[in-house]
Amino acid sequence: MQIIPHNRHDWLRFLMFPFKAYVVMTPVVYFIVAAVLWPRRVPDYAFPIIGLLFLCGLILLFAALVFAIFGPKGHTFSCVGFAVAAIIFAMILLDMLGSAKQT
Repeated sequence: MQIIPHNRHDWLRFLMFPFKAYVVMTPVVYFIVAAVLWPRRVPDYAFPIIGLLFLCGLILLFAALVFAIFGPKGHTFSCVGFAVAAIIFAMILLDMLGSAKQT
């Protein structure tokens, strides 16, 4: 098992891990908080969360471009997949906020 990356491709993959983790965890935490804590009210911090999700999608798309030019192709497809998922999740969450009631 290798904990510390050994070459530059592994380091680039290691640097993308927080963005990929944010894409995976944000919708899960968002839906749990939405269902439990504020079923009738939209909190003030919902818009920055969605904005950061869009930003993660853009960063992952840029990383995919870098991987396509300089790195192995397997990392490119992974970054593109996470970027598309981030943008789709952000659009779904933004649509949910648009239909939620403000109190």
